[in-house]
Amino acid sequence: MLHKTSISNQGYSIYKDKITEIELDVIRNDMTIKPFTCPGYGNEEDVTPYKLYKENTDKIYVPYFYGRNKFGIPEVSKLNDPEPTSIAFSVDRTMRPYQQDIIKTYLEHAHEIGGGIISVGCGRGKTVMGLKIAEELKVKTLILVHKEFLMNQWVDRIKEYLPSARVGYIQGKTLDIQNKDIVLAMIQSISDPRKDKDYPANLFESFGLVIADECHHLAARQFCRSLGKYPFKYTLGLSATPDRADGLARVFKHYLGDIVYKDAEILKSAEDVAMDHIPNSTVELYIYKTMNGNVNTDPKYNKEELNYKKKPNIVTMKSNVANCEHRTRFMLSFLPRLISEGRTILILSCRRAHITQMEKMINAMITDLPIPDCTVGLYVGGMKQADLDNTATKRIIIATYDMAEEAFDCKSLNTLIYATPHKNIKQAVGRILREEKQKRKFIPLIIDIQDIFSTFNAWNKLREKYYKKEGYPMKIFDVSVKSKSEIPDITFNREINNSKANSKGNSKTNKTNKTNNNSNTTKYKLNNGSGSGDNDTCSDESSNDDSEDNETDEIQTEIDF
Repeated sequence: MLHKTSISNQGYSIYKDKITEIELDVIRNDMTIKPFTCPGYGNEEDVTPYKLYKENTDKIYVPYFYGRNKFGIPEVSKLNDPEPTSIAFSVDRTMRPYQQDIIKTYLEHAHEIGGGIISVGCGRGKTVMGLKIAEELKVKTLILVHKEFLMNQWVDRIKEYLPSARVGYIQGKTLDIQNKDIVLAMIQSISDPRKDKDYPANLFESFGLVIADECHHLAARQFCRSLGKYPFKYTLGLSATPDRADGLARVFKHYLGDIVYKDAEILKSAEDVAMDHIPNSTVELYIYKTMNGNVNTDPKYNKEELNYKKKPNIVTMKSNVANCEHRTRFMLSFLPRLISEGRTILILSCRRAHITQMEKMINAMITDLPIPDCTVGLYVGGMKQADLDNTATKRIIIATYDMAEEAFDCKSLNTLIYATPHKNIKQAVGRILREEKQKRKFIPLIIDIQDIFSTFNAWNKLREKYYKKEGYPMKIFDVSVKSKSEIPDITFNREINNSKANSKGNSKTNKTNKTNNNSNTTKYKLNNGSGSGDNDTCSDESSNDDSEDNETDEIQTEIDF
C-alpha cells in the first residue's frame, strides 16, 4: 500500500502509518470543537467538546475539505458515480445577470475542488440559484433544511422553476428517495442517531450534490452528523450571514468548502442607476429614556441583570424589556400613522409571550382605526404552513426574529419595527427589501427603539454602524418617560444623512430647528389599560423641512387600547 489518503462512503481518510504521531495529534485537536457561549446566554457550562473525526486501528476519517486542504486530493477514490438527472428550467424563467455571474463562479469551483459556499443577501435569489446549479450539474440533489416552512418554500420554487423535477422527502418516518431528481431532507431527521436504524447505510450513495440551506446552522453538534455521513461529489452552502457569533463558521466550511462568492457591489442596471438618489431604506431611531431628573421611572425595565459570573444576563434583560408594557404601548402607537400611509409592517420580538400580547393589543385597537382591511397575524414556530401563508397576507405581521431571519419571503413588507433589542439585523432588514427598488411604492422604513443600558448600548452602536454602511438616512428622536402612567414626550434630536448618493458629507450630522411646529405634530390618544379611561396626549416633533412626508405628519389619530 503506497497511498496515504483515500475517499470512500465513510469520508476522507488518512492512513495512520503514513503520518507522524504529532500530525495525528494536530488532526485530533483541529477536529475537536469546543463551542463558545456568549455571556448571559443559556447554560455556559454546556460547552462539552465534540469530535468531527472518527478513527479505527488503521485510519482517521475527517471532513472532506479539511482533509483536502491539509493533505490534498485523495489519492484513491472508492465512491460510486451519482445518479444523473435531466431536469430543465422553465422556458419562461430566466436568471438575472448578477445571478448568472455567481453561478458561473460557483461552477468553476465545483468542477475544480468540489464546491463551496455562496453568501448573498436577502432577496438575491439564493434558492433559485441553487436550483439552477442543480440543473447545470445534472446529478441527483439532496437539499438540507432545518425548518419545515423552508422545505415548503423550496417545493414552491421547484414547481415554478423546475416543473419536470421528481421531488422526494426525508422527514421523520418518510423516506422517499427512489427515482427522484431532488430530495428535500430535514436535518433533524438525518442527524438523529435514533433514526440510523431506520435509514439504510447507503442512504446517500445515489446523490451527487448536497445543498445546505442556511448553512450557518450546520455548525451545531447535532447537525454535523448530517453532513458527516457521506462525502458528496459536489457541495453547496447557501447563507446570507455565514459568520457565527460562537466562532464555529470553520465547522461547516470543513464539510462544504470555503466561501466561493460573497456579496459585493453588483453592477447596476440603468434603472437602478437612475434611482441612486433614493435610499434603500430610512430609519427612525427613538432613544428610550426613563430618567425624570434623578428619578428612574421604570427601574425594572432597565436594570442591568448579572449572571452568577457577574456578567450581563442578556436573556433576563431581554425579557424585562419585552415585559415593559409601557414601552410596548409606545411602540405600537406608531401603527396608526404607518397604516394610514398604506404601509405593510413587520414587528419582531424575541419572546413568544410578548408576541401574543402585542397581537391582543393590536386587535383591540384595530376597530378604532379609520383604515379598512387592517389585519394582524403571527409568524412563529410551530404554525402550519397554511396558517403561515395566511399571515403573509396581513397588513401587520408579528414574528420572532428566528422565523423572520430564515428565508421569510413576503414582498409586500416595507416597514420593520424592533420590539425587543437585537444585535445582528442584516437578515431582518432584508425582509423589507424583497421588492425591486424601481417597483416600490414606499421607501422602506426601520423603526429602531434604542434601550440605553448595559450590553444594549453596544448593540445600538452596531445597528447605527450598519445603517451608515448601507447608506440609510436616520432621523433621531429623544423619548422621555416621565412616569409609567403618562405618554412619553418625543423630541426631535437630529437627522443624519447617510445616503450613499451623497459621496460628500456621508458622515455629517445635519441638525434641524427644534422649535415646536404645530403643523408637524402627531397626537396619539391612548388608554393606558388602567380602566379609568383617562387619555393623555403625546406630541411627535418633526424637523421643519420641505419633505413630501410632512403631509403624513399632520394626521391626528386616536388609539384606544
